[in-house]
Amino acid sequence: MLLRLVALSGGRVDAALAAVDHVVLTRRDGAAYAEIDETAAAAFVRSLAYAGVRAEPCPALPSLTPAALAARGVDLEPLPAGTHALDTLRLDRVALGLVTRELLRPRLFGLLGPAERARARCRELIRGDHATFEWSRTAWALRTALRAGRARRSLRPMLFSQATAGRPAGRVTTEGAAVGRWLFG
Repeated sequence: MLLRLVALSGGRVDAALAAVDHVVLTRRDGAAYAEIDETAAAAFVRSLAYAGVRAEPCPALPSLTPAALAARGVDLEPLPAGTHALDTLRLDRVALGLVTRELLRPRLFGLLGPAERARARCRELIRGDHATFEWSRTAWALRTALRAGRARRSLRPMLFSQATAGRPAGRVTTEGAAVGRWLFG
């Protein structure tokens, strides 16, 4: 299901992401879209409403220019407004067991237990207050847009192999506002 997202007040998208396991977010010419599974759509729309974001059904994404080149994102820095790029961010929830194992691993060669902050974060993850996602970002833009200063810092052109497009580039948690900055910033 494709949804058009409109930030009303605050737009805390990151907090709303805790309600889903997988979502593809898209930016195109200042508009934001979310592609989500039909079964999770109702819970996602409700959590977006609590976060101050209106979600309305949309028939299709805006079209892409044929001369656009693909680029892989290395960070979540939003592209400038006038680039006319189709910028997508794929978010997949990391399994709870894997995240808690990483948080609660012993420190200093097993001599020290996990830090108190790590234990508190683990409790928040188990309660469902926050979630951790792996992200991969792909953008399609004209060659001139990819050569711009901010785009050159955030995007790497995929010249020969586009197989790297789906590979996770990093992790993001719903505690911060990185995804919301990327989507509406």
